[in-house]
Amino acid sequence: MAAGSASLDVGDSLLMNPKDILSFVQAAPGKVIANHMDALNHCPTTRTKRQYMLKEVGLQEKVWIPENGETMNTAHF
Repeated sequence: MAAGSASLDVGDSLLMNPKDILSFVQAAPGKVIANHMDALNHCPTTRTKRQYMLKEVGLQEKVWIPENGETMNTAHF
């Protein structure tokens, strides 16, 4: 899931906004991989901000947010 709230200088987000992201994670039958964060030029939402948001609603265990260059393995799921 592209979770960085990508946007241009004007207008709404180009990708999912925080409300959309929460709805997606809640509806997902399994674990979700969240990416496209911390890109200062167009994805202003940081990994830390997204993890905090998910923790507040009790969904942090359903989402894996990889660090730059991190690869997935079965330990994440």
